[in-house]
Amino acid sequence: MIVPAYKVTTVFDISQTSGKELPRIAAELQGDIAEYQRFMQAVKDSSPVPIEIRKISKENVNGYYSQTLKKIVLQEGMSEMQTIKTALHELSHAVLHDADTGKEKEQDLDRRTKEVQAESVAYTVCQHYGIDTSEYSFGYIAGWSSDKKMDEFRDSLKTIRDAAAEIIQTMDAKLYPDKEQKKQKMQEKHSVRRHG
Repeated sequence: MIVPAYKVTTVFDISQTSGKELPRIAAELQGDIAEYQRFMQAVKDSSPVPIEIRKISKENVNGYYSQTLKKIVLQEGMSEMQTIKTALHELSHAVLHDADTGKEKEQDLDRRTKEVQAESVAYTVCQHYGIDTSEYSFGYIAGWSSDKKMDEFRDSLKTIRDAAAEIIQTMDAKLYPDKEQKKQKMQEKHSVRRHG
């Protein structure tokens, strides 16, 4: 008969240690964004739910999307770049993963897939507007996709592309209303020609 046994040993929590700080897989973004207030307002106006910035008591949380309260909360005191990136990440959750209205609500997605999708959409939208979040996003995506197979990631690519395109289109309409009006008039002009 074999009796399983365990050896007693001492372990430490990271907070009980000292020395050089351990490297983080995703580095917090630092930096300002030109016309930050206008850009942040476009993000808020593009969101299907309210966005608020306030102190979040939970440690190491940059933001969250509340399914029950239907709102996005962002940690106050972050850099402009980190705030915008986090807002777009949580906006992606609201658009894709809301239990009632999300585009992916019928899918039985695990948390890893949802996080990879949301961060990938945020990265894509930020890149479109010239905001480089790769220092944070690549590590974040790598951390959440570590057990994923490439086929599973490929399955999310269309979802990521479509959600990013939708957010960009909505934000462009808020950021550049004259451009959208001109585009709309051109479409109307072309539709009149086709019908006339």
